[in-house]
Formats: sequence, C-alpha cells, structure tokens
Amino acid sequence: MGGLISLVTTAAHEDRDIPVNAVAMVASPFDMSKNPVLAPVQLIGKYTDGHLIGSVLKAVGTIPAKVVGPAFKATSVTTYLKKPLTLWKYRDDREFLGHIEAVDSLMNNMLAYPGKATLQAYQRMAVKNELASGIIQGPNKEVRLADVKVPVMNIAGTGDVLVPVAVAHQVGELLPNSPDVRLHTAPGGHLGVLAGGSARGTTWALIDDFLDTHAS
Repeated sequence: MGGLISLVTTAAHEDRDIPVNAVAMVASPFDMSKNPVLAPVQLIGKYTDGHLIGSVLKAVGTIPAKVVGPAFKATSVTTYLKKPLTLWKYRDDREFLGHIEAVDSLMNNMLAYPGKATLQAYQRMAVKNELASGIIQGPNKEVRLADVKVPVMNIAGTGDVLVPVAVAHQVGELLPNSPDVRLHTAPGGHLGVLAGGSARGTTWALIDDFLDTHAS
C-alpha cells in the first residue's frame, strides 16, 4: 500500500512544492478487475454493496497477525501444496532456497491489519475499483493521478496472484503528464518480488537505477 499512498499523495499535492522527485512502487494494484482470483470477492461485493464482507471486518475489528499470513498463503494454495516437492527438486540451489526462506520468514512475521483500513481498501479497491479510473475521492477533494508530474515506476511480480502484471501496469494508462513511466517485471510473487532472495539483483536493482536517474 505504500506505493499507492505515495502516488496519491503526490497527485493530491500537485499544486504545492513537496519534495518528491520520483515515485517507485512494487506490486501496487490499479485495476482489480483484471485479477480473476478476486472475481468471487467482487461478485459478492457487487450484490451486497460490500456489506457482507464489510460487516465481518467491522465485527472482528482487526485482522490478527495469525490470520494475515495464512490468508496470503491461501491465495496460492497449489504452490504451498507442491512446496515439499519443489524444495526437494531444488535442494542444491542455494539461491532458490534462500528466496524461499526469505519469503517464509516474512510470512511468519506478518503484522495485524487494522480493520477499518482493510474495510476501506476492500470497498474502494475491490468493490468500486476506484483506482482503475485514476480518479480517487479524497476527504476534501477529488484526486486525479493525471496531475502527477514526476517520474513513476511500478514493478510487478511475474508470479504474483494478488496483483498480476496487468493489474499493476494499468497505472501506465493513468499518468499522461508523468515525464517517465517505467513498467517492469521481476521474479517472485506478491511478497517474493520485494523480499525474496533474488530481489536484490532484480527488483532492488531496478529501483536503485530509477531513483538514481531521478535523484534531482
């Protein structure tokens, strides 16, 4: 969510001199309709106006850390079912095993999600799909991503089932006034693309080059 918050903040303050030279994002979603995994959730939201899942989120208050990790794993059940075989197949590949270890460590140390923020994200991103249009209603005014006038990059994970490439790269259609829009892909799922063992030489290298290019 950090990438989305950074980009929307930049758009919201386009008329002010805020110290933002560029915005680099990783696996940030912009058109959730392009993610078939979320189709059932969107269908439920459409016919209940978001109240069914929304009521559950309000009732629980927060999503406990013990639930967040398994929830992420549930989005790629087949991967986890095949994990023992995969580990055996690549048992001599230290780099691959390091990647798996890094993602597992992140999964096992997930923080709890605040219920209200999760509810807002569900209603506005999954049900209404606001970001796909590039126009977001803020608390005080309408925010348009077309107002972004700094370079922007979004890196999508090639194995990301939560934010597939098409979902992330939709942002390229929403930034007509950005002088440099870079849409890259890197190996990994939603967490692995950023925290996996190979991310240092792929994702982080792309970020470093982008930010270095637009350092001033």
